[in-house]
Order: sequence, then structure tokens, then C-alpha cells
Amino acid sequence: GTLMPRYYMRHLGGAQNINKYTGLASIQSGTTLSGLRTFFEKLDIFNKIKEFLSPLCRACFEMDHKSDWIQEMNQGENTEAGVKYDLIMSKLDEVVTPYTNGILNATVNDPGQVRMHTLQDYCSTDFSEHLLQPFDPIAFHLINSFLDPHASQWINCWSAVF
Repeated sequence: GTLMPRYYMRHLGGAQNINKYTGLASIQSGTTLSGLRTFFEKLDIFNKIKEFLSPLCRACFEMDHKSDWIQEMNQGENTEAGVKYDLIMSKLDEVVTPYTNGILNATVNDPGQVRMHTLQDYCSTDFSEHLLQPFDPIAFHLINSFLDPHASQWINCWSAVF
């Protein structure tokens, strides 16, 4: 997950060990799971579902956009000094909803610290959603060019189509 490295940097002193951080299917502000929480709250069954499913997947509920953990992760500055961030999102992400919850804001003192990418902004025919992003050739290219500044910066949209 894209939050685990942020937790490591912020709460476990890991920022001193990281220069560049890249993440796929970014979930910085949590997820609405396409509105399921709101739907279950209106039916007054959200807490019952959470109680039943938490033993099976506690982290699932920590990724909820209203969870205490997500709120804590996003208090204060979202980035760590000296670390460059490169995060990739998809407009078709069915897990991180809305997909814009993947946006991480840079600090005021270093506006170039964070690069945000949306796959469909590079290639409108890129149909990668949450689970396909690790296999997406455009995502691979973006990560490679971030980690290796000497790598080609040219993006081939056709590679995502075929």
C-alpha cells in the first residue's frame, strides 16, 4: 500500500532512509468504496458490518476515508523533508474512490516535492484500474523515469492499448 511507506517515514523515523518514494494506486485520503459506507450508514448497518468483517480485514476499515487512522495520517504536513514523491492514480480505480483521494499535497516550502500522475491523462485509452496498475506499461515507464532520470521520458500510449 501507498500509506505504509508514509507511516514508516512519519512515525518510525524512516524518512532518513528514503530519497525517492513512488506509489501505485495511491490512496492518501482513504476511500469511500464507491459510497458503500454512506449506503450502509443510511441503512444503519455499517457498524454491524464493520464488527463482523474487522477480524477478517481490519486494514480494510482503516482505509475508509473517515477512519481515525486516515485522519491521523493526514494531519499536518503530508510529506517529509528531503523525500521526493511520485504517485500514480487511475480515473478507473474502483477501490480508491474517488480516485482523487490519491492526491498528496506538497509542502508549501517545496512545491516540486510531489509529482502526481493520472494514467488516463497520458493515454485516454489506458483502462488500468486499481489491480492492473502494477502491470501497466505507462505506470512502469513513469516509475522508471522517476527513479532513473537518464531513462527515456517519452511515453508510448500504444503500449497501454496492446
